[in-house]
Amino acid sequence: MRTAGPVRCSNASSARTLGLFDSTGGSPPPVAWPPAPAAPPPPIPIPPPPMAAPPRAAAPVPPPAAPPMPPPPPPTRGGHEA
Repeated sequence: MRTAGPVRCSNASSARTLGLFDSTGGSPPPVAWPPAPAAPPPPIPIPPPPMAAPPRAAAPVPPPAAPPMPPPPPPTRGGHEA
């Protein structure tokens, strides 16, 4: 595929219809490009929304679980007269 050089149209009638060549067979007339659009205005900065409430403190840490109960003492002998 050729990328350099003048663009040639295979159909001469369509080239004339598009106005690529003038009637005298000379070079095509210069194309008047429209002026570049003006730069868009800078965007308006949007202020951040106010905070609804201050951040809550972390949930209180639950107290540590109570240590397991010690095993009951073994029954003593001799409490009752058998």
